[in-house]
Amino acid sequence: MVVAVRRCAQQLACLAALAVACAGAPTEATTLAHETSTGATSGEPTTSTTSVETSTTDDPSTTTTTTSMPTSSDASSTTGTSDTSSSSDADESSSTGEPAECHPQLHEVFNDPQGSDDRLEWIELFNPCHEPVDLAQYSLGWGGGTYGQSLDLVGEIGVGECFVVGGPMTTATNFDPTFDQSIDFATDLENTTNGAADGIALFLGPAADIDKGSVPVDALIYGDENVSGLVDETGAVGEVDVPAGGQGEGYARVDPAVSPGTVMWTITAAPSPGVCPNPS
Repeated sequence: MVVAVRRCAQQLACLAALAVACAGAPTEATTLAHETSTGATSGEPTTSTTSVETSTTDDPSTTTTTTSMPTSSDASSTTGTSDTSSSSDADESSSTGEPAECHPQLHEVFNDPQGSDDRLEWIELFNPCHEPVDLAQYSLGWGGGTYGQSLDLVGEIGVGECFVVGGPMTTATNFDPTFDQSIDFATDLENTTNGAADGIALFLGPAADIDKGSVPVDALIYGDENVSGLVDETGAVGEVDVPAGGQGEGYARVDPAVSPGTVMWTITAAPSPGVCPNPS
């Protein structure tokens, strides 16, 4: 009995001391933290530290709890890299089949009829573009030493259509053309002599602006040798496109479907004004 009373007294004393200690004790804090790190390999998500913190102040009625929630991020989003794509004028032109800077082309030339050339010569243009072209922006130049003879064009050329300028006579001798711009060339187109090449060129801009240094958008150089140094659409002295033809013959651009990827001209004994593309 005496022993039991002593143990009870000791327990009461301990409880009293504990109460006093708790009342004057500093703030206690318990923190539970769990860290998990993944995604060492690029492109895998990572998870940040998750923590729960509980603080107890001297006032037992006040408890503050702070919880940090896990967050995830994609490693690829922090690298600063991105996928971009772009297309050039060349890619776009390849997808549409239209050159980056589309313009009419010289397509056929009849410069040397049987007998007199006067009022019977003609030049045919072709529009390979996806929209009509106002020919008032263009002019023709021709000659031997330079493209010194010139003419302002007028009218419009539709998509995939021909445009024939010259004449103005229409007979079987010049293969019965229908003229879109009917005009007598003030100086006839050159007929190659002695092998020296002549040329016909299409220019962007008025005829008055054509000079020895002008670069055409398209050119035909015909004969044996370009001794005069006529330039072509590259701005350099042009290679001869086709040998000189004879009377009653013309020059025709070869259909690109027949010779893809190249610009080729041929002598034709049967010119076909108003037909585009030219017959094979």
